[in-house]
Amino acid sequence: MRIEAMKLVLVGLAMIGIFLSSEHVRVTEQTVTLDVESLTCSLCPVTVRKALEKADGVTKATVSYELHQAVIIYDDEIIDIPTLI
Repeated sequence: MRIEAMKLVLVGLAMIGIFLSSEHVRVTEQTVTLDVESLTCSLCPVTVRKALEKADGVTKATVSYELHQAVIIYDDEIIDIPTLI
């Protein structure tokens, strides 16, 4: 009987742990679209994209010469928008 009670307590504690840990998960990945007016040639987007993707916290960057925009996916706990600019 004691062993069964202990198993129930352990299962309950495990369930509480799962519940509590899921409450503290914070999604920090953000997406921002920035205007990039200084793109002067078709190679500029490649240079800008590589520079952005080297920054800590940037997951992905896509730069469009035609739209003069950069779409950046980043972790806002590591890097912020002023640093990206």
